[in-house]
Order: sequence, then C-alpha cells, then structure tokens
Amino acid sequence: MDGTFLKSAQETGTAGNDTITGTDGSDDIDGGAGNDRLDGLAGADDLDGGTGNDTLLGGAGDDDLDGDEGNDVLDGGAGDDDLEADEGNDTLTGGAGADTFEISEGGNHVVTDFTADQGDRLEFDSDTGLESFADFQAAATAVDGGVEVALDGGTLTLQGVALSDLTADNVLFDDSDDDDDDDDDDDNGNGNGSGNGDGDGGSDNDADDDDEDDDDDEDEITGTAGNDTLTGTDGGDEIYGSSGNDRLDGLAGADELDGGTGDDTLLGGDGDDELDGDEGNDVLDGGAGDDELDGDEGNDALDGGAGDDELEAEYGDDTLTGGAGADTFEIGEGGTHVVTDFTTDQGDRLEFDDDTGLDSFADFQAAATAVDGGVEVNLSGNGTLILQGASLDDFTANNVFFDDSGDDDDSDDNDEPNTSTGGSTDDSLAGTNGDDNIFGGGGNDTLTGGAGDDDLYGGTGNDLLEGGLHEDDLDGGSGNDTLRGGDGDDDLDGDEGDDVLDGGAGDDDLEADEGNDTLTGGAGADTFEIEGGGNHVITDFTVSQGDRLEFDDDGDTGLDSFADFQAAASAVDGNVQVTLANGTLILQGTSLADFTENTVIFDDDDDDDDDGDGNDDDDFFDGLPEQNNLGFDPERFEGNDDRDNVRGLNGNDTLIGNGGDDLLDGNQMDDELYGGDGDDLLFGRPGDDLLDGGAGDDELIGGLGSDTMDGGANDDTMFGFRGADTMSGGTGNDTMSGNQEDDLVDGGDGDDRVGGGAGDDVVRGGDGDDFITGFTGNDTLYGGDDDDTIQGGTGDDSLNGGRDDDILRGGAGNDTLVGGTGDDSLNGGSGNDRLTADEDDTLQGGAGNDTFVFTATADDAVVTDFDADDDVLDFSALSTDFASLSFTQTSDGLLVTSDDIDILLQGVTAQASADWFTF
Repeated sequence: MDGTFLKSAQETGTAGNDTITGTDGSDDIDGGAGNDRLDGLAGADDLDGGTGNDTLLGGAGDDDLDGDEGNDVLDGGAGDDDLEADEGNDTLTGGAGADTFEISEGGNHVVTDFTADQGDRLEFDSDTGLESFADFQAAATAVDGGVEVALDGGTLTLQGVALSDLTADNVLFDDSDDDDDDDDDDDNGNGNGSGNGDGDGGSDNDADDDDEDDDDDEDEITGTAGNDTLTGTDGGDEIYGSSGNDRLDGLAGADELDGGTGDDTLLGGDGDDELDGDEGNDVLDGGAGDDELDGDEGNDALDGGAGDDELEAEYGDDTLTGGAGADTFEIGEGGTHVVTDFTTDQGDRLEFDDDTGLDSFADFQAAATAVDGGVEVNLSGNGTLILQGASLDDFTANNVFFDDSGDDDDSDDNDEPNTSTGGSTDDSLAGTNGDDNIFGGGGNDTLTGGAGDDDLYGGTGNDLLEGGLHEDDLDGGSGNDTLRGGDGDDDLDGDEGDDVLDGGAGDDDLEADEGNDTLTGGAGADTFEIEGGGNHVITDFTVSQGDRLEFDDDGDTGLDSFADFQAAASAVDGNVQVTLANGTLILQGTSLADFTENTVIFDDDDDDDDDGDGNDDDDFFDGLPEQNNLGFDPERFEGNDDRDNVRGLNGNDTLIGNGGDDLLDGNQMDDELYGGDGDDLLFGRPGDDLLDGGAGDDELIGGLGSDTMDGGANDDTMFGFRGADTMSGGTGNDTMSGNQEDDLVDGGDGDDRVGGGAGDDVVRGGDGDDFITGFTGNDTLYGGDDDDTIQGGTGDDSLNGGRDDDILRGGAGNDTLVGGTGDDSLNGGSGNDRLTADEDDTLQGGAGNDTFVFTATADDAVVTDFDADDDVLDFSALSTDFASLSFTQTSDGLLVTSDDIDILLQGVTAQASADWFTF
C-alpha cells in the first residue's frame, strides 16, 4: 500500500513498506511488517508500526504511538501523547502537550524533547531493569547535551535535559501511575481509551466527589485491588491504597497515607504527614511540614521536603533525601541505603536500629569509611549505608545515635549508667542522668556528664570536659584541656598539658600536674593539689571558704614542710608567688598571712575526706580503704568479688580486680591490670602496660605507651591510642582499634570489628564473620576463617580474605588483594592495585592501572571492569601463552579459557590482544 489516503478510521498495512495516512478523526492504524510511514493527522489516533523501521506521526490530538520492533521514529505532534519505545533503537519526539514516554525492552532509545514544565513524564517497564526512582537515580548520568540512563540491554538518552528535571513525580515505573488513556478501549473499537480504570481489578481516579475537592473535611479513603489514583482534601485525610500500583495525594493537612502492596507513589503535601509505602518499590514525598516517611519493604525513594522530617530506611535498597530542615534518617536492616543530603549545619542526624549491628559511636567509626563522593558505612553484613557528599568529620556523637539512644524525648529522663568511648577523631560525647563513664580517646573531644556521678577522661588532644550536676571525676589526659566540674564535690585533674580547671560550686579537688595550669575553685571549700612541674596559677584561693593547698612531697615540687613553703613564698604585686623545684605557683589576690599550717599541707599528712574512708561509693578514684591510691614504689592491689575502683598513681603497679565490675586505672609507669570476672573498665595511661580483661564484657584503654591488651572471654572493647600496641580479642564479639602508630590487632574467635588506625598495622580477624579496617597507613589485613569484610582505607595495603566468602575493598592506594578460598568479592578502589583470583571470585579493579592475577584454582572468576588501556591480566602462574588461549564472546562479555580455567571479562566485546596479558 503506497500513498493511500484513508477515509476509514481503521486500517492494517501489508507485509511491504506502506505509507498510510489517516483522517481527522480517531484512527487505528497498524503498519504490519515492512518499513512503514503512518500519519494519523488530527484526532486521537492509535498507531502501531509493527515490525520494521517505521515512522509514526501522531498529528494533533492525544495519540498512542508504538513503534514495535525495529528502529523507529515517533513524533506525537500536538496533544497529550503516549509514545512507546520498544525493541530496537527508537527516536521519540513528544511535541506540544503533556506527553508520556513509555520505555520498554532493550535498545538504544532517544527522547528529543522531554519537557518537565509541559507535564511530560517517563514510564519504565520492568524489563528495563528499573523498578524504582532509586534505580533510576543510580542508572542516570549527566552527559554532554543531556542525560543518559543505563537500561538492561540498552540505553535511553534524554536530549537537552538536566538530572534536576527528573523527579519522582515525572519518572514512573511499570504503570505505577495509571493513565486515564491506558487499557480501556471504548465501545467504538477505535482505541482512543476514554476510561479511568485498568479494565481488571478496577481503578479509582480521585476518591473525592467534585463538590468535596475544595473543603477541609477529614476523609477516609480506601482504594481497590487495581491501580488507584486517590486524592484527599485540605484536611487531615487517611488514605489506604490497598493492592496495585497506586498514587496517593494527601494535599494540605496532617495526612496518613499507606500505599499497601504494589509500587506506589505517596504525596503528603503541606502539613505534618505520615507516609508508609508498605510492600513494593515506592516513592514517598512528604512535602512541606514535619513528616514521617517509612518506605517499608521494597526499594523505595523517600523525600522529606521542607520541614524537620523522619525518614526510615528498612528492607530493600532505599534512597533518602531529607530536604530543608533538621531531618532524622533512621537506618534499619537489610539492603544498600543511600542518604543524598545529610547536612550537619541543618541539624540532620542518623539513628541506627540495633539490627544494623551498630550499638555505639565507636561501632560507627569502625564501620564508616571515606569513599569517592561521600562516606560508606558497613551494617555488619546486613547491608550498606552510603552518605553522599559527606565526610567522616561531619559525624559526631551528637548527630549519630543508636536504637533510640538519641531520642530527645527520652534522653533527659534516662537515669541508667552509661559507658561511652570516642575514637581517634574529634568526638562530642554526652552522658545520661545516671552515673556515666566517658572516655574521649584521640582528637579534640567534648565530654558532658550531665546529672549523676560521672567519670570523664579526655585522652589525647585538647579536650573540654563538663561534669554537670553531682560528684564528678574529670581527667583531661594529655593535651591542653578545659575541665569544668559544675555543681557538686568534684575531682579535677588536668594531667599533661596546659590546662584550665574550674571546680564550680561544691567542695572540689583540683590538681595541677605537668604543664602550666590555671585553677579556679569556685564556691565551696576547695583543695588545690600541686604535683607536677610547671607554672601554675590559682585565681581564687579563699581562706574564709575553707580552701587549702596540698603539695606533693615526692620531690616534684621540692616542698616537704610548711617551713619549706615559707622559704619559697614571697609577696609579688598583690599576689603570692611560690617557687617550686620545676616551676612556680602564683596565688592571685592573696597575702602571705593567708597561709598557715592549717591551710597548707603536704601530700597525705592531712588525710583527705575522699581517701581511705571505708565508704562503698563507686567513684572513679575511691576504692577500698587505704588501697585506692598506690604510692610511687611498685605496688600490688588485689580486690574481692565486689566492685573495686583503684588508681595506681606513679609506680609500676599490679592491679587485680577479681570478681565484680571493676575500674582499674594504672596511671603512670608500666602497670599490669587484670580485670578478672565481671564487666571491667581498665585504663593503662602512660607507660607500657599489660591489660587483661578476663571474663566479662570488658573495656580496655591503653593510653600512652606501647601496651599489650587481651580482652579474654565475652564481648570486649579495646582502644590502644598512642604507642605500638599488641591487642588480642580472645573469644567473643569484640570491637578493637589500635589508633596511632604500628599496631598488631587480632580479633580472635567471634564476630569482631577490628581496625588498625594510623600507622602501618597488622590486623587479623581470626575466626568468625569479622569486619576489618586498616584506616590510614600501609596495613596488612587478614580475614581468617568465615565470611569477612576487609577494608584497606588509605595507604598501600595488603588484604587477604583467608577461608570462606569474603568481601575485600582496597580503598585509596596501591593495594594487594587476595581472596583466598571461597567465593570472594575483591574491589581494589583507587590506585594501581593487584587482585589475585581464586575459584568463583569477582574482581573489580576500580580506578587506576590494575593487575588481575589468575592461578590454577581461578576457574569461573569474573572481572567486572577490565580496561584494556590501563589494566593487565597476569597469567604467569598458568604455564600458558597467548596462542594457547581460546576466546568466546558471550552475552555477558568475553570468556577467556586456559586449559580447564574459564575467566569472564564482563562487558568486554573487543577482540583479545596479547598486549592484555603477561605470561
């Protein structure tokens, strides 16, 4: 049929190349086989090209155009048209009007004029491999002149479009937003589709009657089993989509939307809304207001919009966008979740459920790794969280919470004890209203005790410690620290560095140690203990309040008696200045007459109320009578089955807790600490210490020096900090970090989380499903038995998975990865990496010039990103040459065979060259 002008509304072409022109009415034209040209002219036309390379012109009117098989050109013309790209390479032009471009099976398709402002939209069939907006975002890339979308078996190019033009409102999936023109033919048989339903289970197009659309009533709307479009009012609506792929729009008001099963789109609109996607791959948009969004099961895309929103990632691969406002991202189990816009300055925060395997900020720090474009968090084998555009420095204990530990409504009422430990970065750790033990670790930390009798230890770095209410013990550790006791009878020790101590209200003990310290007692009868060398200042010594001075008599100050003090003290410019053996002490605003034998004492010749009083308090520095502060000479302390709190001070001490939940502090020198039974807390502090947790869930903190640490049985937490430390987890699920210098870390039995920190570390996971991180430095990492996840971090690292099915990620640097036995996944990351395959391993080199090594046991290994220009295939262990290899092109890529070994180069279609190989 050639050049035929039809007067009828229906026509079918021949098997040849047809040119068919319709009428100004509603035409139904099928080109059949051949390369056809179909022109619908005006009217609502239905054009199907059939097989062959066809040209379809809709003309004016709302047209349906389907090129069918072949490389087709579709032009909708004026009107709201549906254009379908099917098998073959199709070019689609919508023309004027709100057009829908339906993207179906494989091929390289082009849409020339997608215009969001006109109401155009994309609709992907499931055979494209895209089933959610999250899938679309992952597949879409900005290219010169538009956007390219990777499909299963092809691509889609959107000319003249930016990524920002494409949203969950105009990108739909598998008929998830049922069009009024789809699926219902009218009674005339001309295919212009005037019905609202889907022809099967039924479909509701707007559940409100026309006279209700503008009122503010609160409606309860329930959909059918079909694909429903349900729209509420400006009041507070409850809308349930039921089964099917539904579109729910709450409009204004505080709405509750539940999509039910199916791939649903939920729009909250203005107001404080609750959106639940339920089962299926859902798109949730909260709109303005403080909204709660839960995608539930499936691969969901959540956008909070403006307001302080809560977005929950659960089962499936979810993508979360908070929008403007202070948003909370709740991360649950399973899947690969993506947070696109975590913003510290807005007050955003993360909250992890306990099924993620993260129970503390230390867990988070061990699991978080800087990657290209953001931060990746391993969820203990239950999935991955990717925080796009974020850096590790964005996350602190103030914006990362665990299993409702950060719930604002509950935290102020929590009177339970708490133990918190920071990592090697700058942490902000806050206690509860109970008795807290908080250790800052490395970095410049902020520790806040709150109410309760709290023990705060800053560790290394320039720290700020605030005790808050009640009787607190504050120790700055090394660095230039600021300590504020607050209300209550507090103990403040700046330790090393130039420190500022303020006791606040209460009868406080303030200790000037190594460095130049400034001490302010505040209200109450305060004791100023002068120990280490340095130039110290006391700003408010007040005799009438009962203040007193106490000098260390071990030789640090050079003052052993009141006569020594009188000889060393002089009046200087309205102050008293005391010359010490290794420094000075200035007492501002005092006179020599203020000081008597009642106000100036030496070491323990006037026993302090806190020492040896036989009380049963659990304070950090108060232990059993006359045994809590050990002297300079080597001492041994052995506790009983109660809770012992012991500090060793200056000697090479041996502290044994035995039974009970003990707190042992070695203080200076080379100490040995044995926790024994119970959940113990052991501090090594300066010196090369031995820490043994024994049975129980223990926390071991090495401090300065090269320490040896053994967690023993149960689930232990260990931090080495400065020094080349040797750490063994023993049995149990342990968390361990060497931190600074070259450490040896061995997780032992159990599912451990172990890391090296800074330095060139050796880290072994041991038995169990371990998570191993090298962090910075050139690290050597071993997985051992079971299914391990190993991350090299920065530096030139060596990763070996050992037995079973492991995941190895090299990170930045020139890394060496060996999967070992089992079905392993190896990713070199950036840098020039060397990846060695075993049977059924999957290898991804990442950026850089990578070498893929194959041995005689590497059958069925897969390389996912071989680049012939940059990468090398090392067959030197196979005793073969290029001529002995065979090559087979498959749908998955190029199969390389050597003897009984098959290697798949995924996605490679080029002819193999000897230049690819080394033999």
